Amino acid sequence: MKWKKRPLLAALVLLGLACLLFGGLSIAGTGSDTAEAGELERYRAELEGRLCALLGEIEGVGSPEVMVTLERGEEHRYSGSKLLSSEGPRVLGVAVVCYGGGRDDLRAELTSLLSALLGIGAHRIHVSEKSS
Repeated sequence: MKWKKRPLLAALVLLGLACLLFGGLSIAGTGSDTAEAGELERYRAELEGRLCALLGEIEGVGSPEVMVTLERGEEHRYSGSKLLSSEGPRVLGVAVVCYGGGRDDLRAELTSLLSALLGIGAHRIHVSEKSS
């Protein structure tokens, strides 16, 4: 009776080792995942910098700081005719902290501008006054 269970036990042990080995490889991720994350971070930082520069040119806005959150990275889609379409990262939300950000008129202007530029709703944009 003991001899009949050993092959089953050995098979289970081998299966467990295989799961650990292959599971560990997939957890580590691929180089392309790391490269994509780095590219996404560069895109976000560049977008924030460009928005800061633009907002700083608006009268009444002082020392703007911008934080952008992205919903996802670049996405590739294949249509029925096998044409590839590509969509860049999508902006999920924007926060702006600046001198003048507490004024209702300026907050409305910045919200409208960011909504138009980024294609997001006003509910995804927050503008606040910068503390001294």
